[in-house]
Amino acid sequence: MRTGGSVVWSLVLLLALALVGSSVVVCAGEEIDESHVVVLTEDNFDDTISEEGKIFLVEFYAPWCGHCQQLAPEYARAAAELAEVTDKVVLAKVDATENGNLAQQHDVTGYPTLKIYRDGATYDYEGGRSAQDIVSVMKVHADPSWQPPKDRVIVLTAENFDETVNKEPIMLVEFYAPWCGHCKRLAPEYEKAARDLWEVSPRIPLAKVDATQERELADRFGVTGYPTLFVFRNGKHYKYTGPRQRYGIVDEMRELAQPPASKLETVFDIDSIIDGDAPVVIGFFDSDDSPGLEVFQDAASIDRKLFKYAYATSDAIRKAYNVQSAEKVVVFQPTKFHSKLENPSIARDVGDDATELNAWIKAHGFPVVGHRTNNNVDISKYEHARPLVLLYFEVDFSSDLRDETNFWREKLVKLALDKYADKVNKDLFFAVASEEEFSHELGDFKRKGADEEFTAAILAKDNVKYLMEDEFDMDNLEAFIDDFLAGNLKPYLKSEPIPKYEARVLLLLVVVVVVVVVVVVVVVVVVVFFAPWCGHCKQLKPVYKKLAKKLSKVDDVVIAAMDATTNDVPPPYKATGYPTIYFAPRGDKSNPIPFDGDRDVDGFLSFLRKHSSAKIPKFKKKKKAAKKAEEVEPKEQAPKDEL
Repeated sequence: MRTGGSVVWSLVLLLALALVGSSVVVCAGEEIDESHVVVLTEDNFDDTISEEGKIFLVEFYAPWCGHCQQLAPEYARAAAELAEVTDKVVLAKVDATENGNLAQQHDVTGYPTLKIYRDGATYDYEGGRSAQDIVSVMKVHADPSWQPPKDRVIVLTAENFDETVNKEPIMLVEFYAPWCGHCKRLAPEYEKAARDLWEVSPRIPLAKVDATQERELADRFGVTGYPTLFVFRNGKHYKYTGPRQRYGIVDEMRELAQPPASKLETVFDIDSIIDGDAPVVIGFFDSDDSPGLEVFQDAASIDRKLFKYAYATSDAIRKAYNVQSAEKVVVFQPTKFHSKLENPSIARDVGDDATELNAWIKAHGFPVVGHRTNNNVDISKYEHARPLVLLYFEVDFSSDLRDETNFWREKLVKLALDKYADKVNKDLFFAVASEEEFSHELGDFKRKGADEEFTAAILAKDNVKYLMEDEFDMDNLEAFIDDFLAGNLKPYLKSEPIPKYEARVLLLLVVVVVVVVVVVVVVVVVVVFFAPWCGHCKQLKPVYKKLAKKLSKVDDVVIAAMDATTNDVPPPYKATGYPTIYFAPRGDKSNPIPFDGDRDVDGFLSFLRKHSSAKIPKFKKKKKAAKKAEEVEPKEQAPKDEL
């Protein structure tokens, strides 16, 4: 039996060796004949896909990627089937883990990514992932009558801007810079969304402005970063804050095309929306043709996601809510926030200034102490309004704990109104939050709800946090807030443990180390704030590791990286997107410079030579096949990229 087993294993080994040397791949127990799939690398990519008369479908994959493994047999079958019917279409693949620079050049952020290359142009593959779907899409491309999709993004200049935006009921406009990395990543999504929205009825046009060429237009709309997007409704503009992917843009614009305030027909309609979790703003008007209603709709358009807006014209509704004289706008607070200390509603005349009306709504629309939940944490009240005083405890407005929840909430309301009334919802915001619902935040503070009945904290701008260390009571909370307002508190910074020291060319940072290395040490530092799940960060990692290796013998330069998801980014640094890269110059560490160069080794070296006092040596370049020159950022100071 042993001899037989040895023979069998020897045969298996020989078969495995044979398969390694062939174009047959074993995937999940299935043999895949990939003889019709061309393997591309950085050395042969450009020459191959530029072959005249050929159409290439290229898969960028990672060997460990489950979706790539599922696609492999379908992709191979499609390649074989197409090879039998046409020599015009070629299926190819690129191992993006072995050819990282190539994947980065082609904006690959996930696996598998499929792109079509033909006639010097690149198109995203938008079909299904079965062999039949792939064959069907590529046959369409091979048809001599095939035409590239029409570019539906309208190009705006100073000459046609006003005329174009003023005649459209709604339009989305992007201000961009040709060299901007975020703009380049947005471009294909924006173009596909434009094609989709061109087909809806009524049509919703998307447009773009090259802000580097149309500087007066950019200045007119206060554009300071790229890309900046505005929604224009009948010529009036509002900042676009929605998604930046194809289908997200489509859904957002179709929603924005609807009036921000819906019409209520009955008293029951109003009662049902008032008895919710968020403030409701209702306009009472004489008719649908009232000029005041247009002002109200314009005011609601400014930040339609901040509140729920509605309006009514019914005499029965106006009578039920005692609005029978002038047209009014009324802010109703949710029933759960009604107390002896707060007004359940507040009203005013509509007026004729939408901006002024919107400012009044924001000033009076929120409760003194709100209820922060996972459902509303992303709206402006809780995401952007800072500083926010938070009290975590067993918050529950819907159970037996409602009375206790209201008891502590009203104590916080009383403190806010008695001591900080002139700052409430302007310079200082207050909210309660469930310790269970936000256990992850308490974990950042290294506190557990079971250990502490109450936790008080202040969330300030730029993700800076402060924790009340003293035992909780209202007097200590008041002192904690006073110390914050006086600037006497030190921020709380979440940090991983200090890693065991290893001799390495790339320094891995945690908060304790970053404060010493980036702020104190008298060297120049390039620091990369990254997230482990970020595709762009994964693509950049081999670049800055190579940079660190090149500069390992330069004594006064440090290349460092920090996981910004497990460590808080310390001031004065800000990481609003990943990766975020800064240069900390020697002698001026309190004023780090955002990196805005090309994200390759040469780009980093050029940036360091320009901004650093360190002597950066010149390195000999390895000889490579000539590649097309890429567009670089102008030398003049340009506005920053904006996520």
